[in-house]
Amino acid sequence: MQTIKTILLAILILPALGTWGAGTLRAEETIKGEQLDPSSYGPSFIESMEDAVARGRLAPLPVDDKDPAERRGAWAVPTRGASGLARSGKHYVTNKWGDPRMGIGFPDVVDVHGAYFSGQATTEVWARGIRVLGYHDGQPVGQTDWFVELSTKPTWFAMNLNGVDRIEIVAIPAPDGAGWYAMDDLTYSAAVVDGQKESGAPKIVVDFDGLSYRQVLTDSGYAGLTWETGAGSFDEGVHGPMAPREFPQSGALRGESPAAPSRDGGTPPTLLTSYQGVIRGDAGSMSYPPDTDGAVGPNHYVETVNRNFAVYNKATGTELSNILLGTFLPGSNGDPRVLYDQHSGRWIVIVSDFSSSIYLAVSLTSNPTGGWFKTSFVASQGSDSGCGPDYPTLGVDANGIYTASYMMGCGGMSVFAIDKAPLVAPSPSLGTVTAFRGLPFESAIQPVHAYGTPPGEYLVSISSSSQLRLRRIDPPMVSPTLVDLGTIGVASFSSPPNAPALGSTTALNTVDWRLMMSVYRDGSVWTAHTISVSGRAACRWYELDVATMAAVQSGTLADSTLNYFFPSIMVNQAGGVAMGFTGSNASQYAGCYFTGRVANDPAGEM
Repeated sequence: MQTIKTILLAILILPALGTWGAGTLRAEETIKGEQLDPSSYGPSFIESMEDAVARGRLAPLPVDDKDPAERRGAWAVPTRGASGLARSGKHYVTNKWGDPRMGIGFPDVVDVHGAYFSGQATTEVWARGIRVLGYHDGQPVGQTDWFVELSTKPTWFAMNLNGVDRIEIVAIPAPDGAGWYAMDDLTYSAAVVDGQKESGAPKIVVDFDGLSYRQVLTDSGYAGLTWETGAGSFDEGVHGPMAPREFPQSGALRGESPAAPSRDGGTPPTLLTSYQGVIRGDAGSMSYPPDTDGAVGPNHYVETVNRNFAVYNKATGTELSNILLGTFLPGSNGDPRVLYDQHSGRWIVIVSDFSSSIYLAVSLTSNPTGGWFKTSFVASQGSDSGCGPDYPTLGVDANGIYTASYMMGCGGMSVFAIDKAPLVAPSPSLGTVTAFRGLPFESAIQPVHAYGTPPGEYLVSISSSSQLRLRRIDPPMVSPTLVDLGTIGVASFSSPPNAPALGSTTALNTVDWRLMMSVYRDGSVWTAHTISVSGRAACRWYELDVATMAAVQSGTLADSTLNYFFPSIMVNQAGGVAMGFTGSNASQYAGCYFTGRVANDPAGEM
């Protein structure tokens, strides 16, 4: 294994190059999808990179979170003209400036039952979702799931945070970095202690009818509570990947069997060159976390992060373009993905707006600094109505483009199959988009980047702590079907802990055990994810045989002192494999690492 420090990109060259578990034998389940109505497609247009850059110069720069001290949020009753519908009476409070992080302190330990929430001001600036964190003596003791049902009508948000003395309301901001909401009838009661509720402790409902328009609650002690100044950043921070509340998050181990030990060996690739990619502040973007993603084509490297789109000369590392993601793809927000499609010689980018739509860009040629076709479609319709797409994945084969998202608020996942032929035609357009909705939450459903011509597009996900699920989307793309092929047994694993890193007082979020990437070549699906080994994050990879529904081989990269996380994997035509990942610990900055194997290396070694 090799280490690369203080760089964001490594160009690798691969040398030329036993079954783990059988799949679950059962009848294949075939699902016919729902074709989206073209009326739900967004505007489509062709734009050169020069035009996008010129448009970006006219837009205001994002706000730096170091500057707007005067914009720190406060709890306040809105003005008469800005007031909407209260739950009770005529007044409610809102988070002034749309501050995405607002706290409330209680005089004693309490059980917080919930409150009524609605959107504040125009829908464009509403928070895309909120959740509440509970604290006791300064330590986090609980959190809610994300609440995304904001509307003009106050809706009850059941928090059920017990034994807390402070809560913090965290909002997913709108694209400008703020996220407005209204709150009314905050309800709590004395905490249950030793199984007994304090005698005569009824529910306390805090309403705001005794206040006046424009009245500020922060530092007022209203209703005996501590109404805090906002602590959010206005630098367009992006929430991490979402999951249902019951799903194991990073560091929340569920007692599965220990992961298989790390296997050394393999044949690492040779490092040819390295250069710096996007850094915070490029194009004026101060967004975080980066959600780093990149792809390599014949002559270019393209990097998409929250919230930048950048192009580099692959051989020299010269930066050819670096603009805001929202400038490149107007209306989009974050969680970008990019691939180079070797079948059509085009670049593909997808981005979510976290509210309702998925944005799509397809280059007109193999040159990403040239023209692009740009469009979008509404994902939040049908049974997903009102639920926003989060963490969209991306895959491609000869026939289509594929993405899968967790639908925030609905609890499940949806897969979208997009007919590629109209998108790469001389006069491009968005053709048939087919949705497969209501799939169970499986962290992330990863469509493969397919090399060759498999019978359909494979998708891989996690079914349980010892099983991966394989699906396939079969053409024709004007009426595709989704086939559930079953599950494949693998060595058990558990969700990783967060990773300490030098220079950060907060451990880096390793997300969870979701699969990060998948590739198909020569009858195998290759994929990788982050797991827990001996209390540290480690990287696990798999080769899955799609014909026998079995794991041909797998391996775990772990270290006695370092955390390894966020793996990506690629295989070449000779069977050589490269895996890149991040490594860190409390005395070492997060750095870029890579390893690999050739076809005749012993199984499981990398």
